[in-house]
Amino acid sequence: MKNQKKWLIVAAVFLAFAIGAYVTTADQGEKLQYSKESKIQRKAKAVDKENLPLTWREVESEAEIKEFYEGKIRSLKLARDKGLTTTPQVSTPVQRRDGRIQINELWHNGRVVHILYSIDLSTLVSEEKNEYTRPPSLQSLQLDGENQSDFSIESFGRPIKFPEGVIFKNRLYTFAQVPSFTGEGGPEDRNTRFKPFDKELATTFNFHINGQAFQTEPVPLHYIYNPEEHQLGTYTFSETYEEKGLTIQPLELKMGLDKNTLKLKVRDKAGTFNQMIEGAFMMGNGQRISLAPALEKISGKEEVYETEFYTSFEERKPPETITFNLERVHLAGDASYSFDLEVSAKDLTNASRKLVDKKVAEAKDTDIILMHKNQRGSRNSMNVQLNFRAQNHEQEEVLVSSSPAFYSKTPEERPKNVHIKSDNGESDKVMMRGSGDFGYFNVNEDLIKEASKLSITVNNVPHARKINHSFEAIKQ
Repeated sequence: MKNQKKWLIVAAVFLAFAIGAYVTTADQGEKLQYSKESKIQRKAKAVDKENLPLTWREVESEAEIKEFYEGKIRSLKLARDKGLTTTPQVSTPVQRRDGRIQINELWHNGRVVHILYSIDLSTLVSEEKNEYTRPPSLQSLQLDGENQSDFSIESFGRPIKFPEGVIFKNRLYTFAQVPSFTGEGGPEDRNTRFKPFDKELATTFNFHINGQAFQTEPVPLHYIYNPEEHQLGTYTFSETYEEKGLTIQPLELKMGLDKNTLKLKVRDKAGTFNQMIEGAFMMGNGQRISLAPALEKISGKEEVYETEFYTSFEERKPPETITFNLERVHLAGDASYSFDLEVSAKDLTNASRKLVDKKVAEAKDTDIILMHKNQRGSRNSMNVQLNFRAQNHEQEEVLVSSSPAFYSKTPEERPKNVHIKSDNGESDKVMMRGSGDFGYFNVNEDLIKEASKLSITVNNVPHARKINHSFEAIKQ
């Protein structure tokens, strides 16, 4: 305890004079390094970089590390400016490896937890030069808090290849992204996402290094998410589009670093609105934010819909005005098309992926193009991917892929408008999925076994109508 107090006093003196220095701990004999940008941290052990599994880019300053992170994590610059990130600056050893990781910064934005960390290069080096190596990866986190059981959450992480990290002073600086989680444990769902979160959890990092599993000692990390602090501004509209019995009135846009919410009122006298629009927001600096969202009807509010979407922001503050360009609206229809598809048992193998890019049908001045068929469908099925192309770029309406009533019905109620008949005697009805110009459906293996041809008919195909109307939104 005396030694600890002694070095706390030494650190305070160094902080007061804001200088870099090296000191020695009483118990480990390790050197501590201080900079204006971070807390005191150990000096990482030097290694022969030829023994690393990859050659990552080496940077010369902490400013370059900051630039690296802000280029990789969207809106991080703005989040830092708003004080939404925390800087734990704590380290923990990696078991059975000669090194530690240091957690430098956290940002919990309601959907994703961004973890910015560095790992000693000595943790990654191979003991033998001829040993087979592969990029390291963070597989999962094990979290444990008071009054709750342990739970594990998978990382979005991919192998830390060349673009995913930089080297500075014998450390690899990289990051991990994991789904946000609840206080009860486990990933958040639609009902718990974007709820305030403020907990300290003992966190264990599970790595794969050179094909082997390693984990760190648990380290306490404080995860904080405040929805109000992530808000950037509320914008209101004053214009209304009205033509051919269709009325569209954007009401409100709430922009945030966690999510954006658009509310609008849609009235369609023909009753064919398919609850999907396409458009773009034009920001003050010329940034274009494209979106093609499904709209969810707000309970208790007649003809009012809303949608959530996510984006990055290039500026340090939101603009005073935003322009919303409404390009197309999706409407239910009664068009149909049919085509035949050759199949074989090979279409069910893991290696099956065939690019076709061939016109197979046309309807409502739209060419239907078979793009791919492959084995990536679910539950031992074949996946069929289509593209819809207008025959004339100036035409007002074109077929689209979304299923009729897809967004207004529960999964059990959604119509299965793709009818499939196999020459082996089997038949099935499935749902068209996708949005806009691209769609797909899955064919069950029972229709492909001992078959050579499928006859496919798609009924009640929705179409998109050009709108091309702009609305101006003003920040409140």
